[in-house]
Amino acid sequence: MSKPFDRAKFNKVLSLAESDQDAEALAAVRKAASMARAAGLSLGEAVNGTDPDGGTVSTLRTMMMEAELATARREIAELRRKTSGAGDDATFQRGFEAGQRYGADRAAADLREQAFRRVRELEAELEAFRAPLDWLTLAERFYAKFRRGAKAPFAKGLMYRASVNKLMPADQAELRKFAATVERKVKRSKKPVEETAEA
Repeated sequence: MSKPFDRAKFNKVLSLAESDQDAEALAAVRKAASMARAAGLSLGEAVNGTDPDGGTVSTLRTMMMEAELATARREIAELRRKTSGAGDDATFQRGFEAGQRYGADRAAADLREQAFRRVRELEAELEAFRAPLDWLTLAERFYAKFRRGAKAPFAKGLMYRASVNKLMPADQAELRKFAATVERKVKRSKKPVEETAEA
């Protein structure tokens, strides 16, 4: 004598077959198969067959979707509760100020980058109007001064580009700055010598 087939219970047990845990899924399939056998059906007939209420296996999907929908609605309600007037004003004020600071920092960073880019462009334009220097000698002196430290790779690349006559305008501007500092140091060191010669 077969038992009456409880489609709702069968669908719930069968929904556990989608578990990430293999053992749990296998146990659910076995339980569903034994429920189908107890009702005098095969597992395939129980899954594809109609229930007394006229439903099919799609009712399982419907039940699962309804559960997911209810979970989503609960999450939305929780988020609305948190973001509505239930939150304290200090939290909102801190968030507002943090957003303003972030926006101001991003705008300032963009403006700084534009300013630096414009300075580099102007230096390159200005370099075209200046008299050329002995770039190779300057690059060698630059490399001799900065061959150790943080500027070493740049100094080495600068010397190479000067040796193959491929200096970029930014390189030339850097060498001009270096030449200007060297000239100032030479002028300072000559003054005391001249004063001592006069005395």
